[in-house]
Amino acid sequence: MKDERKTKRQLIDELIELRRQITESRKSGVPDEQAEHVLRQSEGKFKAHYRGVPIPTYIWQRSGEDFVLVDYNDAAVKITEGNVKDFVGVKATELYHDRPEIQEEMLQCFVERASIKREMPYRFKTTGRTCYLAVSYVFVPPDLVLVHTEDITSRRKAEQDLKTSEERFRDIVDNALEWIWEVDSDGKYTYASPAVEKILGYKPEEVLKKHFYELYPPEDREGLKKVALEVFERRHPFRELINPNVHKNGKIVWLSRSGLPIVDEKGEFLGYRGADMDITQHEKAEQALRDSEELYRAIFEQAADSIVLIDVATGTLVEFNDKTHENLGYTREEFQVMKIPDFEVTESPEEVWKHILRIVKQGSDTFETKHRTKSGEIRDILVNSRIISISGRQFIQGIWRDVTEEKRVDRLKDEFVSTVSHEFGTPISIAKEGITLVLDGILGEINEKQKKFLGTARDNMDRLALIASDLLDMSRIEAGMMQLRQKSISIKSLMQRLIFSFEPKVKRKGLKLEVNLPKKEELHIYVDVDRITQVFTNLVDNAIKFTKEGSVEISIRAKEDEVECCVADTGTGISRENLSGLFDKFTQFGRRAGPGQKGTGLGLAISKRIVELHGGRIWVESEFGKGSMFYFSLPGLVFQGNERDLR
Repeated sequence: MKDERKTKRQLIDELIELRRQITESRKSGVPDEQAEHVLRQSEGKFKAHYRGVPIPTYIWQRSGEDFVLVDYNDAAVKITEGNVKDFVGVKATELYHDRPEIQEEMLQCFVERASIKREMPYRFKTTGRTCYLAVSYVFVPPDLVLVHTEDITSRRKAEQDLKTSEERFRDIVDNALEWIWEVDSDGKYTYASPAVEKILGYKPEEVLKKHFYELYPPEDREGLKKVALEVFERRHPFRELINPNVHKNGKIVWLSRSGLPIVDEKGEFLGYRGADMDITQHEKAEQALRDSEELYRAIFEQAADSIVLIDVATGTLVEFNDKTHENLGYTREEFQVMKIPDFEVTESPEEVWKHILRIVKQGSDTFETKHRTKSGEIRDILVNSRIISISGRQFIQGIWRDVTEEKRVDRLKDEFVSTVSHEFGTPISIAKEGITLVLDGILGEINEKQKKFLGTARDNMDRLALIASDLLDMSRIEAGMMQLRQKSISIKSLMQRLIFSFEPKVKRKGLKLEVNLPKKEELHIYVDVDRITQVFTNLVDNAIKFTKEGSVEISIRAKEDEVECCVADTGTGISRENLSGLFDKFTQFGRRAGPGQKGTGLGLAISKRIVELHGGRIWVESEFGKGSMFYFSLPGLVFQGNERDLR
């Protein structure tokens, strides 16, 4: 146990000392048995120590003008994955022919009888792995050089990361508009970033001689100092503390100050670290905002939903009603110091900030997210947000509606639909099979009237099976259980299959079916053939269903980074007010050609989700009375011939 607590350096020193003793014993030439016994013990102890040294160690022996690898320890076996054995007996000039400096350092160690240390990048010939090593060359009399190689890749990376982080921090601080500062426990500045000169006119070294309250206006100094020192006593973080400071030229500069307490590893209070932002130009706007606070609060405190006001410039929650913190289980005081990432589940802090910028660009956004309550419960939230301007400043006004219960009810409904769809399948199949047996005369002859009646029953069974299939597909999609089985297929081959199935339907209605394909070399797509066929079938069936005369056209067009498919008809078209909800579930839009034409209202919703699962999009162009054109695209999945284009 004592040896295990020794440092690697101590183990190496002992190793060298043992080898020296063995060498001296051999030089003495003492022939008695006791000396031989001591020598064997020393050699055994040397080997045990050598094998157990946790640093990969290699023994090189002087051979003429070269060195030969004669031994290695267990750590060397491990780091080379056992391949070091293949290099025993190999000369240094052969092994390090591409690294002459290693040969030179080994020779220097041998000639000067001195230890040499250095750090270097190294690629192991045994494993091909490249890392950074701390290498020590140690001379061991009479003719050996021990080479110790410690992998310090992680340490070097950590040092480089730290250096990069420090440089990045320094660049940010030096170029920030805010003045970054630190004060000690007495309130005296111990650090001031260069921005202080832009804001207050003082050089950083001039500020380091002052307490923070010395920069307050003389007439307000004592009162402001008292308030600030009370904050110091509480040692709590503070945000956006508005305070006046005197510029070096004597003018008043209004600052928004935020800070965090600094403590050492023992929890001892050392001071504060924070940042000041010059808000002189915005102070009037802030005052106007404060003046209207009572009226604003009276309106939004009575709301049933959470209402928040987010400063676009800082991303902070400027204001919120009681429902906001109550719904999340926090007191107002607790919630005041929180930021959105503290309770946001769906988005990371970086994604939250990007979302804020996107709302600013778009002007508004409606989306769903998840919030974590103080107790750890995850709640589903529907967010409606829009940009508003107050006294020239931009804010995001957000309304957060807790839809957790609504989601739960929707899930129950979806589970019910899925269960019913599954349960429908078996009895429908059995009933259909029974009717088919009777129609085929297997159970006996039937007359024409019976055939007509049973044929109608079988058609309705098919329709019922289709309804159950649509419901099941939708439940699978919404549960995230629909898996795509993609493969390459030529557009021409796919269209031949579709035309074969569509032509009888088109002819029965007296319509014309047109197919337009690219005239270039054969075009392939990488898709789930069955699902894309389902999309085409839904769109073409609708086109046939709602077209009394004219044509149905299927066209395919290859674009730079996608394949665009279109199903067009000369039918009744769709009114403008019905277009927005066309791809919603259970939508029955106004293109009705009779009582037998209504479907489940799921076909287009399923088609939309199948296309989106492929990474594409679907849309429609239509005008009532002038037909419709349904488009869908498959981006990034196009290739020609046998070579896939990974655009």
